[in-house]
Amino acid sequence: VNLTPPSEIIVSSGEEKHFLDVVIPLARAVMAKTGLPASVSVGQAIIETDYGQSELAKQAHNYHGIKAGFGDGPLLPKEAFPEWTGKVYLLKDDEDGLSRFMKFNGIQDSFWSHDRWFTYWDHYHPYFAHAQSPKTFLELISRHYATNPAYFQLVWAAIKKHNLTMIDQGVTVSLISPWKELYAKSAPANRTY
Repeated sequence: VNLTPPSEIIVSSGEEKHFLDVVIPLARAVMAKTGLPASVSVGQAIIETDYGQSELAKQAHNYHGIKAGFGDGPLLPKEAFPEWTGKVYLLKDDEDGLSRFMKFNGIQDSFWSHDRWFTYWDHYHPYFAHAQSPKTFLELISRHYATNPAYFQLVWAAIKKHNLTMIDQGVTVSLISPWKELYAKSAPANRTY
């Protein structure tokens, strides 16, 4: 897969360009292995981190707001997220009080764990039948993914602003385990967007 960002991507600052130059190849690599639309992954990273400038991105290398647990409940199982350090970063978000976010060693680990998030939670599995439509996929995952009721609109606006649906094109998806088993019916392997 060609991981180079397409020239049709629209940027308005050097900071945006640098961020997109880093994250687009990561998102396209994840998409090639699992089918998670690269445009959605990048759009979420833009909104969650303000182009990598947020405290969560800088201190925890968490580019998708991935929580390590909810409320005072137990932490998520480390074995489900092998790229996660097992450490948490406490930060106030849309909910009351501090939330526990996964802490990663780098941006690549964050992108792969973002992908694993959708494997871990069963309610996301049927949405991959709509992965060829980034807007529909984003609308579906937004029902569960974020606490901000405007999340879908914010992420979709970022995708449109940068013409990010272009990065989904030309990616051949060859599903790997455990994705192959989960999406055999809804997202056939070896498809090209």
